[in-house]
Amino acid sequence: MNVPWWVQVSALSLLLAGCTGSTEGKGDDDDDNNPGDDDDDIVGDDDDTAESGLIPTDPLVVAAIGFEFRGIWDQDNEEIAGFLIEDETGYLGFSRPYFFVTLANLDYFQEGGNDEDANQCRFLALFDGVPSSDSGKAFDYDAGFGGTGAILETWGMFEGSLTIIPTTFDPTCTNLDTALFPTGEPLALMDGMHFGFGFGPASDYLVEQYSEGEDWVTLEPAFLSNYIAINHPDGAGGYTFDAYDWNGGLFVVTDFDVCETFLYTDTVTGFEECGLPGVDEDSYYILGVVDDQPLHGFVTSFSFWLEDTPNLDLTILKDGA
Repeated sequence: MNVPWWVQVSALSLLLAGCTGSTEGKGDDDDDNNPGDDDDDIVGDDDDTAESGLIPTDPLVVAAIGFEFRGIWDQDNEEIAGFLIEDETGYLGFSRPYFFVTLANLDYFQEGGNDEDANQCRFLALFDGVPSSDSGKAFDYDAGFGGTGAILETWGMFEGSLTIIPTTFDPTCTNLDTALFPTGEPLALMDGMHFGFGFGPASDYLVEQYSEGEDWVTLEPAFLSNYIAINHPDGAGGYTFDAYDWNGGLFVVTDFDVCETFLYTDTVTGFEECGLPGVDEDSYYILGVVDDQPLHGFVTSFSFWLEDTPNLDLTILKDGA
């Protein structure tokens, strides 16, 4: 489902929001697009627990699913990497690259609906995969499903699987409608799911939609498409796996001269990580220029389209992983 216009504009604004503050385990939109709050996935986070909260009485009836990328992309070496996080005290933490997953009900797509916790289940998932030769495809936004047949330019593609981090579940994630999720949670059907993604020039459709926003002049040089591929039924007992232009994204200037050594929580083994997404004195992202390739830096993406669950067969999401 398309995120409504007022949500699209809000999403672009939030991508440039300040970098301080933390919402550990919550994943609300006001903070998860900020570079400083990604401590859900800092190394040694096994003791993290989802933010306390009452599970809604009524199960969440999932109508659509979206995926948003956070991480460093090295175009030249075809690699995805983690990134550093700096809080207001100057403390440096580290986050692995991840996808921010949203399971949304119909009310999520109404004005202000994406601000209501009861309308969504959110969690983080890690990607395990390799570079691929898959192509990007234009989603048929008029039909609301499938592709138009147009092949779009991409700069880098990957294929593998997603591993869910249960400690990042919203309370709603353990109370899903069992008509789609028989166990009442996403692990059984989605953990280890076949997943692909990639980066490329902003598709014509996304440019048409986002260029109406008042911040477009600022955002356009850093704007790109983030392609997402998940299994769809092919009507013959198998599946298709096409990467569609469901997401917009922003390329952020990243300082690789900033490094920090970290220790694993259960050993004395240390490792060094470099790469701090740039923010200005007002804590706004310092945007890069996607035409200056090869690209190497932090990318944050946002879902323009959350795929409708009637287009999917959730029981085949793991096939081919």
